[in-house]
Amino acid sequence: MPLSLPGLFAVFLFNLVDTWNEFLAAVVLLRRFQSRTATVGLLDFQSEFATAYHVQAAASVMIALPVVLIFLLTHRVFFRALLEGSLKR
Repeated sequence: MPLSLPGLFAVFLFNLVDTWNEFLAAVVLLRRFQSRTATVGLLDFQSEFATAYHVQAAASVMIALPVVLIFLLTHRVFFRALLEGSLKR
C-alpha cells in the first residue's frame, strides 16, 4: 500500500479536476432539479441581450480557486507520483 499511495493520489487529483469541471452532464442531468453546481451557476450571468463579463470572470476565478489551492498544497506528491514509474532506481 505505501508504494501505491503516490499513484492513487495522482489519480485522485486527476479525478477531482475532471469532476469539478464537468459542465455538460450537470446541465443535462440537473436541469429539472433545484440543485446546481457552481459551473452551471455561471449561466446566471448570461442573458439574451447582455453578459456581465466582469462578474462572470470573478466567479470563474472563485470556482477554480479550490482546485488550484489543493494542487499547490500537494504538488510535490503529484509530481513524485508522475515520475515514479518512469525513473529507475
